[in-house]
Amino acid sequence: MKAITKNLKMKKTFFVIISCLLFLQNSIAQKIQDNVCNPEIMVVAHRGAHNNFPENSIPAIREATELGVDFIEIDIRHTKDSSLVLMHDDSIDRTTNGHGLVEDYTLQEIKNFRLKNADGSLSDEQIPTFEEILTQFGNVAHFDLDIKTSKKMRVVEMMEKYNLLESSLFLIYDLQFAKMLKNRDDRFRILIRAKNEESLKDIYNDDFLPEAVHIDDSFDTVSTNNTIKKMGSRSFINSLGDIDKEAVNNPEAFEKAYDNGANIIQTNYPELLLRHLRSKGLHR
Repeated sequence: MKAITKNLKMKKTFFVIISCLLFLQNSIAQKIQDNVCNPEIMVVAHRGAHNNFPENSIPAIREATELGVDFIEIDIRHTKDSSLVLMHDDSIDRTTNGHGLVEDYTLQEIKNFRLKNADGSLSDEQIPTFEEILTQFGNVAHFDLDIKTSKKMRVVEMMEKYNLLESSLFLIYDLQFAKMLKNRDDRFRILIRAKNEESLKDIYNDDFLPEAVHIDDSFDTVSTNNTIKKMGSRSFINSLGDIDKEAVNNPEAFEKAYDNGANIIQTNYPELLLRHLRSKGLHR
């Protein structure tokens, strides 16, 4: 009788363990499914919402936040005294009333210049530092960090300082650097740039799982997008250029960016894209 009772207890324990494992497995699978394969398409505001404000500026970031975009793309460079600032080009000629390379000015010097609006007129806005952006928006915005400075670890350390590893995407071109970040802290969210469809094999080697993969028009195929999403990542593509231009007069043109399955779109017209996606039930 004792043997039978012991047997039943062992079977019950075994059943509980199996049930817990199955529940955990299903929970993890559901989490990946919800994050990667849900019908919603994420929107990235390229250099902030900068049609009415200077690109990479505090007002452009504030506008993008108020619109409700999923990520705000910003470009990070460094000054002569190694301060991190927001600037796309290596020079300040196009976007400010100054001339010369960003890294030839100290932070104090570069703060004397003013940013230009989209129409070329001069604004009262200064070039913001990366830390100013994190201080003002770190708790309310999610960023897509395009790290154009050679001082990449300064950016990493700044994100660690403000405990923002899980709230932003790191756009990485070097696969080894991306893997290093994941090994440093698994909370880093990686957006890895793929060179072509074949490069996906290298990206997903060694149990490396980026949160998103940046693809180009040249290999924006159903096959590419299906592979990325099946592996557990999101597929990131630009509507910058021809699609954006056409969408100004015909928002249906945005469909070209996600017809093959991409589910993160970067645009210069975040308000238009959000309105279009929401009308289709593709964004909350």
